[in-house]
Amino acid sequence: SSPSKTRLTINKSSNLFGRTNQTMTETLGNLSIGGKAKERGSRISEATRKERERRQGKLTKALNNDILRDMENKTREEQYIERLKRQSKQEEELNYEIWKTEQCKNVIIENRKLREARYYKRKELDTTNAISREEEMLRTLDEQRNIDEESQFERE
Repeated sequence: SSPSKTRLTINKSSNLFGRTNQTMTETLGNLSIGGKAKERGSRISEATRKERERRQGKLTKALNNDILRDMENKTREEQYIERLKRQSKQEEELNYEIWKTEQCKNVIIENRKLREARYYKRKELDTTNAISREEEMLRTLDEQRNIDEESQFERE
């Protein structure tokens, strides 16, 4: 190329964010900086600025979309976790039936204890009454024997 021309090379390559990088190489020979070169330079810097703004806008939009998607995924995940934590109606009914059965079992156990306590008291009372009757019978027999002995003693 001739020394009086400007050579412009734009190399585009993609990075992780989908942006394009531009590198410009200008080789100026023995060109005097005149009106045309300034105009071309301002057009190039204007184009570069617009391209940079466009890329920044795309990056910002992509990042916002990623953030929104992440927020939606997190919300959805929290909802799934809540659903899993909640008991189904069938589980609630089964838990109620289990509780009710336990309550009935406890009432039956308490009733059995009360009945056994009554049986024990009744048995003690029966034993006490039997002992009292036997003592009374022994006293009566003893009195009858004494009367019989006195009457036999008087007959003799």
